Amino acid sequence: MGSIGIVVRADRDAETLGNDWVPPPLGPRQVVEDLVTEVMEVAVGLRLTANVESVAESPDPRAITFSGVWGDEERVVLRQICSRLEARFYDAEECGFIEL
Repeated sequence: MGSIGIVVRADRDAETLGNDWVPPPLGPRQVVEDLVTEVMEVAVGLRLTANVESVAESPDPRAITFSGVWGDEERVVLRQICSRLEARFYDAEECGFIEL
């Protein structure tokens, strides 16, 4: 069974963000897309897929949605992306940010 998670920049816990909260951009679109491509190429064989927020939603992406299983190897990939984008990982099943 897979899970869904989102990489965003947030400086507070999920429950304190409020209904009208909008995450700031993760960075310039090309930088974010290049990072995801670079990291996911190495992640071949892992149970993980990524989707960068579309241009129609925001010129510079505010979120990257992941689906998959958060095993040890997948967590390494997610941690690397979060670290390089100075972002956090929100786990939909946990209903909050988790440590990778």
